[in-house]
Amino acid sequence: MAPVRVVREVEADVQRLWQVVTDWPRHGDIVPLTEVVSDGSQVVGITGLGPLRFRDPMALRDMVPPEGGRPGSVRLEKQGAVLGGWAEIEVSALGPGRSRLVFTEEIWPRPDAVGKRLGAVATPLTRLFVRLLVDGLVRGAQDPTR
Repeated sequence: MAPVRVVREVEADVQRLWQVVTDWPRHGDIVPLTEVVSDGSQVVGITGLGPLRFRDPMALRDMVPPEGGRPGSVRLEKQGAVLGGWAEIEVSALGPGRSRLVFTEEIWPRPDAVGKRLGAVATPLTRLFVRLLVDGLVRGAQDPTR
């Protein structure tokens, strides 16, 4: 599967964007049928409907908030039995009240037998959900009531 990269310029300062992007439960408010919880070292997406649910645990790695003109970044590494992959998120200042969000993610289904059958749809589905998530995060960063 190929990584999906989505870049958005945001009418919000970099600290606000970082706050919204790293508010992990907010991700679940945006992605359909998903709840997201975090204990500070791990983020877990729980996706499904009723009893048909799966857990998508991700380890938080290299989380560095933006500071002193330096971009903020975080890497999430998927550790679940259903999905493998990673995501990298970077926020950087463009000027007063403006910033950039770069969200790159690669997902593949596990185990290998399932991956071979679903591999052809993994990248298009990832692209769809990453764009949905990024656009929702940008709306949240630009609207102080969210």
